[in-house]
Amino acid sequence: MNCDAKLFCSLLLGRLESHVQSLSVLKEYQAGFRRGAFDGVQRDLTYVLYCETGIEPIFLYSLRLHVDYLLRVWSMPQDRYPLIIARDVAGCGLFWQKGLNDLADKNGCEYDGFSQSRGTLQSQLNRIIEEVGASWREVQRERALHSSNPMYSQLNLDLRCASLVSGDEVYPFHAARWLIKLRGALLSLNSRPSEREPRLRQECSLCNLQEPEDVAHFLGRCSVLRDFRIAAFGKMELAQEDIISVLNGQNLKNLVGYCQRAWCYRAELVREFNW
Repeated sequence: MNCDAKLFCSLLLGRLESHVQSLSVLKEYQAGFRRGAFDGVQRDLTYVLYCETGIEPIFLYSLRLHVDYLLRVWSMPQDRYPLIIARDVAGCGLFWQKGLNDLADKNGCEYDGFSQSRGTLQSQLNRIIEEVGASWREVQRERALHSSNPMYSQLNLDLRCASLVSGDEVYPFHAARWLIKLRGALLSLNSRPSEREPRLRQECSLCNLQEPEDVAHFLGRCSVLRDFRIAAFGKMELAQEDIISVLNGQNLKNLVGYCQRAWCYRAELVREFNW
């Protein structure tokens, strides 16, 4: 087993031993992954990760493992030690039983512990998982709609960039990565709403339009990138509705081609002239 797999299993084991609490160490683990995926962005952009990929928190995954374990224990013979301990814990309302009770109350679910048939117990636990997941997804969607990214609320939030399919063509991961960075305003431009401290210079490093260099400027207006825009989209400039359209997955192949060429050209100019 490699180091990453061992670390993941250790985290999940710690998660189960802590019963059904959402541990801060797991949040930090995911935060580290997000920073790597989002080019070092420090803000908590969980909503981008969920809205663009549909990924769920480790907490929800490990909660399913915990529930599966409880159901396996419930099916054991009456004289098995794990079942005896589980019944005592449930009867006293301690540890994971208290955690499940709290989750059930918080999400308006019914939960009677081990004092019921296995089928009823399984149904109630699955209901808790569904409601916890639905509540978490709703929170992420609300954060997306009220984020500091001015374009995000205009995008199709049902699009899942990690599984883009158009006709018979399945787009590779690098295409989805470009789209996630564009939609989430995560490109390392001079103006990024996700940065805690705005850069001293937010204007575009390439053109003389004196506009903030954000995703809309990079895609639709920078005059230095005009030739790449004409080649990709047949237009010198993209209007706001055009930008929203391509960010919603329309003309994705040309969008990725534009980004690859324009981004390389921008990097060359910045490196050459030390902008």
